[in-house]
Amino acid sequence: MLCDEWIETALQSPTVRASAPEDELPQLVGFMGAAQRFALAPDAVGAVSALAGSTPLPAIRAAAFAPAEITWLEWTDLKRGAPMGVLLRAQLEDGVARAGMGIVVTRATFPSGRRHPLAVECAWSLPGPAPLLTTLDLDDDEAEALLQKHAPQAGARLRDPMLGAFILAALSLIATPRLTLSRPAELDRLNRARRRRGTRPLLGYSEIRLAPGAPAAPATGPAAPTSSGRALHHVRAHYRLVPGGVSLVRQHLRGDPRFGVIRQRHVVEAPHTAPQR
Repeated sequence: MLCDEWIETALQSPTVRASAPEDELPQLVGFMGAAQRFALAPDAVGAVSALAGSTPLPAIRAAAFAPAEITWLEWTDLKRGAPMGVLLRAQLEDGVARAGMGIVVTRATFPSGRRHPLAVECAWSLPGPAPLLTTLDLDDDEAEALLQKHAPQAGARLRDPMLGAFILAALSLIATPRLTLSRPAELDRLNRARRRRGTRPLLGYSEIRLAPGAPAAPATGPAAPTSSGRALHHVRAHYRLVPGGVSLVRQHLRGDPRFGVIRQRHVVEAPHTAPQR
């Protein structure tokens, strides 16, 4: 994932640090490693783009929230073919993540021909009237010069005026009910190749597919309870359908670390619609 790529390069080269102060980078790397990860499938990117461009934003801002205290959201820009991501760190309000700080990340091609992630800090606020997303460091002359010199196309992606609306629409999709499948990721072959190259192996995780409107499927894999207990894992904030209405499930940890700790990556699919009869 782009977040792992950024973690591996953030402390190595000044050109990939963009505008984050050097003394803040270790803390940002820690936040990135601890984030709950959500990746938009290509069909979900199209659905989110349509939602962001056609839905009145005030109608959904008041009810929107991030799924975790620290959230990583990743997708591929369908027009430019470039990976994008945003790290959202929240100061919880009544247990719900609605505003905070973070970084926006994209992959940039530098004059040397090498490609690395480029990040700028941002502030985000889902409730109005504050801007949905403000990329703070683009107002800094030094950061602006860095982007113009090393990665003008990446800078344009970070400046996209629809970026805040896109993130809002994606978070709204993630908050809708339906978890369809949980399964462990197969990393053995990938990690063997990484060890041969001298790079550190990726930590194991469970992949959870979120498909709003799809029929429910039982969870499988290591997140399921064992005969002795359930491993510790994160539960995303989301809306849950209950008799007579909808309730809010706040982000929380569930399970017992004595039985293990489950890392998760959520893959978000486009909303499913019921077949016509």
